[in-house]
Amino acid sequence: MRSVLLMLLGCILSSTLSAQGVLISPAGGQPNNSAILELADTTRGFLLPRLSTLQRNSIANPAIGLQVYNTSTQCLEMFLSSGWKKVSCVCQNLPNASFTFSPASPGFGQNVAFSPVQAGLQYQWQFTSGNPASSVSSNPSVSWSGAGTYKVVLQVTDVNGCSSLDSQNVVVSNCPTGTQTFSANGNLASGSIQSFTVPACVTSITVETWGAQGGSTNTANGGLGAYAKGTFSVVGGEVIRILVGQQGEAGSSGHGNCGGGGGGSFVTRNNNQPMLVAGGGGGAGTANTSAIRNPDPGQTGNNGTAGKGNGLAGGTAGNAAPSVCPNCGSTNGAGLLSNSQAYGGGYGTSAIAFVNGGNGSTSANGFDGGFGGGGAGAFGAGGGGGYSGGGSGNYTSTTDNSGGGGGGSFNGGSNTTMQSGIQSGNGQVIIAW
Repeated sequence: MRSVLLMLLGCILSSTLSAQGVLISPAGGQPNNSAILELADTTRGFLLPRLSTLQRNSIANPAIGLQVYNTSTQCLEMFLSSGWKKVSCVCQNLPNASFTFSPASPGFGQNVAFSPVQAGLQYQWQFTSGNPASSVSSNPSVSWSGAGTYKVVLQVTDVNGCSSLDSQNVVVSNCPTGTQTFSANGNLASGSIQSFTVPACVTSITVETWGAQGGSTNTANGGLGAYAKGTFSVVGGEVIRILVGQQGEAGSSGHGNCGGGGGGSFVTRNNNQPMLVAGGGGGAGTANTSAIRNPDPGQTGNNGTAGKGNGLAGGTAGNAAPSVCPNCGSTNGAGLLSNSQAYGGGYGTSAIAFVNGGNGSTSANGFDGGFGGGGAGAFGAGGGGGYSGGGSGNYTSTTDNSGGGGGGSFNGGSNTTMQSGIQSGNGQVIIAW
């Protein structure tokens, strides 16, 4: 009790009391009229209680507004109705404000994706002349309407309220460059036609197209797909349609087990106007004679080839072969413009032209053709799809199950390259600008 009285006496002796409040100061004077308690000194500071987080949490029923310095977090903290809150912290380890963006050399009108190096922070982005001009997203996407050099600033803040800044310049060119690859999608005989929208300022694209391989058997490989490359003038915003051919279904060995034809790969504009088509290879046969069982590859010319073993002739001028092989149990490949005829008895539905969706021929008693107009195989092999469809292989005896014809190709570009029989597996399309 005596020590408490002595402390109070010492406080009173070093203090000035007034109706407005209390001033504690070695120099004396009057307290500020707005303060109930004023501490004044030129050589010392005011020291809050210093507690660890564990010690702070042991305070029973803390009052609203109670303040401590947390030695565990190095933060000045206040108790509010929602719990202990950080008022200010010592920022010894600042968050990392570095960021990356892609593409590194964008063109005007092209979206640029930004990514911070450190996750889990608060983000404030500023994009000079950008659209948008600012963002609080962790991964914003921004574009610029003209070429130039634009400053991007990122401020990050961590849970302790500690912040840091980083800035970089983004150089926007007159036009972006890039490459996009399209691969086969969907099921064996069906898929979807994909699309590519020409970037705003692009005026020329180079397209490469590979047709799909026909289905193989135990005794022969399916015909390889063709290759076509060309350069085309385009306008920004133009939509290019793409169908990537799929490999025909593999047969096995022996009587009635020939492979399906490979699908052609198509690139068109204005919906159905062909730019490039790479023909698919014919399906493989199972005949004892290699010359009869080996199919034709996808062709460099516009027309499809005939099936082996006196099989049906290929299609011409963007069409499928005009008839169905009476003894083959297989179907011709489709062309750009027309479907092939179905073969009865469950051996093959029609292979579908590109303009009608491009599905391959399906078979309940044989082997499906690939998406892109490939014909189904059974006693003879399916013809390859393409600009003009390949003919189906013939069937002459239980030992003569013939290979299919290759699909035709088309190239309407400049600086063209054409090759026959180079693609194994599914087809592919690559567009560069």
